[in-house]
Order: sequence, then structure tokens, then C-alpha cells
Amino acid sequence: MNAIAFKKAVVDELSRRAYTRKTIAIYSRSVEEACRFFPDIPPENITLDDLGQYVSHLIDRKRFAPGTIGQIFNALVFAFNEVLAKDFDFSSISRPRKEWKPSVFLTQSEIYKLL
Repeated sequence: MNAIAFKKAVVDELSRRAYTRKTIAIYSRSVEEACRFFPDIPPENITLDDLGQYVSHLIDRKRFAPGTIGQIFNALVFAFNEVLAKDFDFSSISRPRKEWKPSVFLTQSEIYKLL
């Protein structure tokens, strides 16, 4: 299976499962970019180590935000485990967690000052 057929298979499976258009677009683009990173390897021959190298590239070289990495990661999990039935253990690939930001609340006196 070439990269184009793989991308189409991912889109078809996402559509069959009634994923939103936005999710389909994100996953489709993520799969396409991952295949482009490995131009000489057919998708079914890409290994879990290869995908780990790709995620590291996105973190270290491309400096993608943790949320973006999460979306791409989930797209790869779906594409390889659901579409190609690879049964990869993606938990072995480390990825950044989103930074936790505490909620900010104003006191009643602060609200009155703003008014």
C-alpha cells in the first residue's frame, strides 16, 4: 500500500465511524506528513521505532506544541492500529504533556474595581 492509498483508507475508516470533518482533516494531514517523513518506506513497513523517531522530530526539531503533538499522536495510533491492524504499543513513545494552567478567578472587590 502506498502513502496515498493509506491516507484514503484512514479517511474512509474515519468517515465510516462518523468522525467529524475537522478530525478527519487533522488525521488525514497527520498521516500524510508522517508518510512524507519516510519517503522510502511503505506505510505497512513503518515500525514503532520509526514512529518514535518521527514524534521526537516533531518535538525537538519542529517544536510543535504539546496539544498538536497529541493530535498527531492520536492520528498515528488510529492509522496504524486501527487501519493497518499493527497492534503497536504506543505507550513506549514519550510525548510532552500539556502544561497545566490554574484557573484565574476574580474576587468580588476586584470585579467592582473593573466596573
